Amino acid sequence: MRPLALVIGMLVGCPQADPSIDAGTPDGSSSCSDCKGYEQCEEGRCVALTCRDSLPCPSGAVCVETQCQPICQTSDCPSGERCLQNRCTAQECLDNTDCDDERICKQGRCFDVDEVPCELDSDCPDSWRCSHYGRCFQGDCLVHEDCPADDRCVATQCIERPTSPEGVQ
Repeated sequence: MRPLALVIGMLVGCPQADPSIDAGTPDGSSSCSDCKGYEQCEEGRCVALTCRDSLPCPSGAVCVETQCQPICQTSDCPSGERCLQNRCTAQECLDNTDCDDERICKQGRCFDVDEVPCELDSDCPDSWRCSHYGRCFQGDCLVHEDCPADDRCVATQCIERPTSPEGVQ
């Protein structure tokens, strides 16, 4: 019975917390009144709201890796950078969606599709191929080397080379 009396005595002797005092962060420098619309208060500090398809972010925020983040504005970015896909970058593009139609993003720059440097067909947009010349194109070929050995490239089409009559060279 003695241990129970000790515990009760300790509980009664503890002062009650004053609800009018906001504990804020451990150093007392912030309070939950500082939280933005895309944040919530947890243990006296502001943390990003959790989000997913079934739980979207509030207006003015976007879901980035399951956390609500403020929507980026170019005016928020350092000089010489702009906001692309909700982040500041000095690049012209991050992917093809940042470029106008018929342009493609390569190494942070938008190129006209037929000027895109390539090594493989996968370097080009859908339905385009990479030429031996190192440029993306549509059709069968851009240069003769894009065709089988016995064909020639004529107006982006591989055409079988005419055969010489016997005895004519």
